[in-house]
Amino acid sequence: MNVGEGPEDGGPRSLSFLGAAGWALLVEVLFLLVVQVAESFRQGAMADIVTLTAGRLVAFGLVLFAILRLYTPESSIRTVLAVRAPRALHAVLGVLVGAALAPGASWLNDVMARRFPPSAEELAALEQLLAAETIGKRIILVVTLGVVLPVADELFFRGVLFTQLERRRTSDAVLLTVAATAIFDTLLLASMRGIPAMLAMAVVLGVLRVRARSVLPAAAARVAFFCVSLSSIALGRPEWEVSWRLALGSTALAAVLLALSVRVRPRAADPMTDTAP
Repeated sequence: MNVGEGPEDGGPRSLSFLGAAGWALLVEVLFLLVVQVAESFRQGAMADIVTLTAGRLVAFGLVLFAILRLYTPESSIRTVLAVRAPRALHAVLGVLVGAALAPGASWLNDVMARRFPPSAEELAALEQLLAAETIGKRIILVVTLGVVLPVADELFFRGVLFTQLERRRTSDAVLLTVAATAIFDTLLLASMRGIPAMLAMAVVLGVLRVRARSVLPAAAARVAFFCVSLSSIALGRPEWEVSWRLALGSTALAAVLLALSVRVRPRAADPMTDTAP
C-alpha cells in the first residue's frame, strides 16, 4: 500500500488519493472479517446492530493505528483526527445544515427506490436490522445509527483521511480532498439507491470540515442528519412521507445555512497543536 510522500526523518507524510482509497477499502475488509468472526461464534450476529457497530469501530481503530504509525508517528491523535474546537456558530450551523438535508435525502432515496426496487431479501434484512418493538431497542438504534456510527464515520473520512490528504501542497488539494473523501464515504457506506443522496451530503460535510478547520461541525451535521432520518423509528411510527415541496424547501434552507457557514471565519489555529489548513 502506498505510504505517501514526506520527509525521511519520521515527520508527517502526505497520503496519495490511491493510498486513501486503499485504507478506506481496508476498513471495509476488516469490518466484514470482524462481523464474520462474530457470526461464527453467535448465529445472527450479522443482523445485530450492536455487533455491526462494534465491528465498524474495531475496523476504524485498527486502520487509525496503522495510519498514525506510518504517516504521523509524532502527531497527537487529536491533531490527526482534526478534533479542534470550532467557532460555536460553525457547530450550530452544522447541526442545522445536517437536519435540513434529511428530508431532501429521504425524498431522493424514495425516488431511487421506486426506480430501482429492492429485492425481497434486501427488504427482509433491513426490516430485521431496524426492528424496534420496544423502547429499549429504539434507543439502541438511535444511539448506534444516529450517533456512534456517524461520529466514527466522520472521524475517519473527514478526520484522519482528510487530514492526511490535505497535506498535499497543491493548488487544488482542498477541492480534491473534499471530493475524494466524499466518494470514499459514499461507495463504502451507501447502497446503489442511496448513492446520490449520500454523495451530496458527504460533499457538504467536506465543505463544513474545510471552513471550520475542524471535524466537529461535520460530525454534528452527520449526527443531526441521521437523527432526523431515524425520528420515525425513535417515535415508533411509520416512516414519514416527504413531499417534493418539503424536500425542495429543506434543501434550499440547507444551502442557505451552508453559505452562512462558509462566510463565518474559522477559529484561529493553535500553533502548538494544529497543522496548517
